[in-house]
Amino acid sequence: MKHSRSLREQLIAFRQAASEDQLLESLGLIAVSLVKSDERADFCRLDGPLTLVDHLQQLCLEQKTMGMPWTYSKAFGFHIIQKRLHACVRYFLICLTHIALEAEMAAELCDLHVPQMLYEEFVISGSVATLALTSTTFDEDSQLVPSIPIKQSTRLLALECLRNLCHSECMQLPHLPASALDDLWIQLFHDNEQEAYLIADVLANLCAYVPQAILATKERLHTLMARLLSAASPDSQMTPNLRCSLTDLAVNLARDNHYSVIFLCVIEENHAPGRPAPYLRDWAESVEDSGFRASLCSLVHNLSWSDVSTKMAAQKLGVSSFLEGFVQGHS
Repeated sequence: MKHSRSLREQLIAFRQAASEDQLLESLGLIAVSLVKSDERADFCRLDGPLTLVDHLQQLCLEQKTMGMPWTYSKAFGFHIIQKRLHACVRYFLICLTHIALEAEMAAELCDLHVPQMLYEEFVISGSVATLALTSTTFDEDSQLVPSIPIKQSTRLLALECLRNLCHSECMQLPHLPASALDDLWIQLFHDNEQEAYLIADVLANLCAYVPQAILATKERLHTLMARLLSAASPDSQMTPNLRCSLTDLAVNLARDNHYSVIFLCVIEENHAPGRPAPYLRDWAESVEDSGFRASLCSLVHNLSWSDVSTKMAAQKLGVSSFLEGFVQGHS
């Protein structure tokens, strides 16, 4: 795709799309354009975020009424085949991820209940979008269509978008109910590491200002610290992304004194009787990864009772991983 039209023209083309090709082309161009901060500002002035959310909501509502969802769509007045439908959803998520890099726009998306929609449609455990369906069905043109789930990459994109929407500069919590927070904790400890590190980022961003906001029970805090400490083993296969994300989550939670006590007890019971904070400090000094070392040092700081000030983990924001190659090649 060539970036030959202005963002205004791309948005007009999207609103007036009369075929799946026109819809996908305009969405793809918008997603790329929104990597740039000045383009995001222009997009907001054109009511672009509201347009995207309206279309995605319309699509999700249509799919909820279908016996075999995500096999095709006619939500916009024309037929979209399964492969193009999944690509369309991914472009929607990429656009929203980039829009949410701006705090003001992220707050607007939160007001539109986008976080809850993304969670319910693409992230929740056992959602239609993540179940591996094996049956087949016929679309309205009597063509046999295998009912396959939206790919895992779509779920990862939804988590990336949630991460950006949950950053604390929005000065408000996204509309995630207690049941969603409970489910995210479960997924954090049971999903694969690629998804778990994004879930940890979501939770870390949510509790940056209010540690109590994410329903961190004693059992969850214990499991979190135990899993983090497992990364200290020479045999640990934990990815750098996951260990940093778990540490940053612990950093923000440790801003609460009660949570800090639980963390210290876990460290003392399992690794360092009588010297939990020095144990973490020694670990931090031994690691080569500067980012991970900084996170561990922040955790030590927050667990040290002699220092009444607390540190906050840097908010996790980023462009969609789907376009990282493009961004690096054009930066």
